[in-house]
Amino acid sequence: MKGQTGTIEDFKGSWNSGIAFLTVKHEDGTTQLIYCDNAATVRALDSLFGNVIGNDHTVNIEAIRGKKIAYCLDECGFVLAWIRGIEE
Repeated sequence: MKGQTGTIEDFKGSWNSGIAFLTVKHEDGTTQLIYCDNAATVRALDSLFGNVIGNDHTVNIEAIRGKKIAYCLDECGFVLAWIRGIEE
């Protein structure tokens, strides 16, 4: 699986459904909407960047917006498989 890089623009998720969407902008200007597991992705983002999880189980978007990441989708190409931060 080939990894990609980009900058986080947005994250929207539903605690009840467990589904979330991470919006990533690539260097060529294209934007990709990535399906992901809500809880696991929020915990991963918090581990990478800190201050992501709010006291009321909300996501602090400002803690991740503009952060550069490397990521890979699953073998079907639909769901986030892994993510890591990129130092600037």
